[in-house]
Amino acid sequence: MTCRTLHHKKNSTNLIVWQTGGRYDLYGSGIEPMRFKRAIFETETLRLMLITFATKPLGLLSQALIAGYFGASGNFDAYNFALFLVTFLGLTVSRVFSTVAIPLILKEKKCLSPDHLAGYQNFLITVFFLPVLTLLVWLIFYGEVAVSLVGAKLPFETQVSAYRFVRFMAVPAILMSFVGVLKPILNLNKNYRVPASLPAIHVLCIIFSVLVFHGRLDVFSLAVGFALSYSIQTPLVLFQAFRTGSLKFVPFYIPRGTISILAGLSWMIVLTQTVLMFNTFVDKWFATGLETGSISSLTYSMIIVNFGLQIFSQSLIVIMFTKMTELFSAGAISECDSYIRENLFKVTNLVVPACAVLFLASPEIVKILFQRGAFDDTAAVRTSGTMAMYMLGLPAMVINSLVSRVFHSLQKLKEKIWLAIQYIVTNIVGNYLLVKTLGTMGLAISSSVAINIHLFLSFWVLMNYRNGLKISYYFKITLRAYALGGVSIGAAYLLNIDSWLWGLLGNQQTVVYALLITIGKTIFIFGVYGVGFIIFDKLTPKRHST
Repeated sequence: MTCRTLHHKKNSTNLIVWQTGGRYDLYGSGIEPMRFKRAIFETETLRLMLITFATKPLGLLSQALIAGYFGASGNFDAYNFALFLVTFLGLTVSRVFSTVAIPLILKEKKCLSPDHLAGYQNFLITVFFLPVLTLLVWLIFYGEVAVSLVGAKLPFETQVSAYRFVRFMAVPAILMSFVGVLKPILNLNKNYRVPASLPAIHVLCIIFSVLVFHGRLDVFSLAVGFALSYSIQTPLVLFQAFRTGSLKFVPFYIPRGTISILAGLSWMIVLTQTVLMFNTFVDKWFATGLETGSISSLTYSMIIVNFGLQIFSQSLIVIMFTKMTELFSAGAISECDSYIRENLFKVTNLVVPACAVLFLASPEIVKILFQRGAFDDTAAVRTSGTMAMYMLGLPAMVINSLVSRVFHSLQKLKEKIWLAIQYIVTNIVGNYLLVKTLGTMGLAISSSVAINIHLFLSFWVLMNYRNGLKISYYFKITLRAYALGGVSIGAAYLLNIDSWLWGLLGNQQTVVYALLITIGKTIFIFGVYGVGFIIFDKLTPKRHST
């Protein structure tokens, strides 16, 4: 593999959001026209965000149905526990495939013939998919071993239900894993819309299955919806891949040195992603020793967290990682730095105040989305407190998804391993210290503290390398957004905005009034944040290029 250089046109407008006589700098080191565009994402990123956002009402509807029918029960605990076991490796491998295989394919795209490139893709897909297939086949026959080992603290009835879920869902999880390695191939070939539409298909299948089968199958109807979803997604993705030429039936093509390169890159990223994916399960594992329904409360809380991650992280990373890789490969470090800062500036000033709203309005949001039917007051209090604490970590999760790609693009993989270990060790220690006194809320606090420490340590590590990127500006952008978010939350508590709004509406505890309270808190937080942003901007000295 000798041909590695990617062609790059430095003045191409698709790499910089806009151009003037000098390049715009977020902190005043360049010319400063067209300030409105500072808040605008590029077209394809906006399109993906809108597609993701459009699916969310369906997702929230499905969760409202699930909460109403199943509440925070032992069987729902079993489903969520089993879901992690059958999807853990597949999700990890799909992330590793995106990080390792996609840059390799991108580098070879200019060098190989179409058939050789397709054969190279087929080889990489097979290499990454086979370990997942092996594990899931093992779970089909020996799933009770995994459940008894990992879920030893679960009640016996919950363990039995979890085993039934594992054995059934392992089969469609094979399809899920296959779809997971095909989606990056479609994204690489700029076929973004089919992958972006898959969450909507999944949610519709869950809704259909719950409505039709909940009376006969109870929580098991969720497993049926999971199977139905990936039975539809797999042929759809395959059809799109073959129709667009992103995938072809050709023999494997393995360029010289491929195996050693894969081994050298993959083990570090596999370890990093495995640690990070396992960290998503640590809270649920600690919750196995708490009261029945605790795992369910964590799951309901994470719905809102995943909402933010899907809108911002997935849309940004799908578009940004490919461009960042192209820019690094072309040696266009300055353009890449500008591109990263522009997107980081936009996302921080949207996600931080949004998370402040969700933190303040967590009781109202839980009431609107979940509190009905089998979802009782105890589950509502536990879920809203847990959700509020997770919101303190969501901005760091979103920003870290971008910062992680900087590590990958710079090939600072060993450093990322140590940072991933720091993340999970911090979370485990925090969980151990807080779970007995604060329950699920303590688990959420630990996660939020761990991810924020992880983010700022990541900035510190990157600042110690002479890589041409102005990491200190990334830190300043993030710190300013955090400060403004803290001021907004502090102002809400100082003015007792919660009691004032409920008192204004007569303390009527209904869903409609909870929605009005949420809207009021949203207006207040974004208003305070906006005023603070303007004041900070006016007080910050500007410099202009000559």
